[in-house]
Amino acid sequence: MKKLAVFGVFALGLSLGTAYCQMDIETGTVSIGIAVTGQLPLSTLSNHAGPGVGGLGDIEVGAVPGIALMAKSGYLYHFQYRDETLTQVPVLGGLKICFPQSTAYVVGELGADFVNTDRTSGSFYTFASNVNNTFFSWDAGLGSAVGPADLRLTYNVLNASDMLHSMTLALSLGFSIWST
Repeated sequence: MKKLAVFGVFALGLSLGTAYCQMDIETGTVSIGIAVTGQLPLSTLSNHAGPGVGGLGDIEVGAVPGIALMAKSGYLYHFQYRDETLTQVPVLGGLKICFPQSTAYVVGELGADFVNTDRTSGSFYTFASNVNNTFFSWDAGLGSAVGPADLRLTYNVLNASDMLHSMTLALSLGFSIWST
């Protein structure tokens, strides 16, 4: 039921607005934005991490009409699950491609994900620990840009070499805070 509600809100976001995504991206335009995001761990990652929340900052540069080059970074905190917490700092770059005559777009990004796993308690067999890793990561998403607002649903892979154990589904609400 929750998945249906999330999909309904996302579909509503895609249908709103009169400005088209493609018209907003022109060659040489620059846009800086911020976003609030929530992540839901999938597959076996859900055995080690709780839901995550955080913020992201991004910059978009129009390459050609309807296509932008992007860079994004931020901080996400995953709530403690069992005795582990996970934090991540993604640093990604990619492309945003707008659908013609629509507010919708697709996005693909890849880069580094700096992940910290903190085990807060130990037992006789395991010890409290703090582990830092850097992984090659990627994501793919579908979104809607309506004026300064941006709603995006993203499939994330935190570690490309171990996809099955590092997947999340994210929903982000962003706003353009400056553009040329």
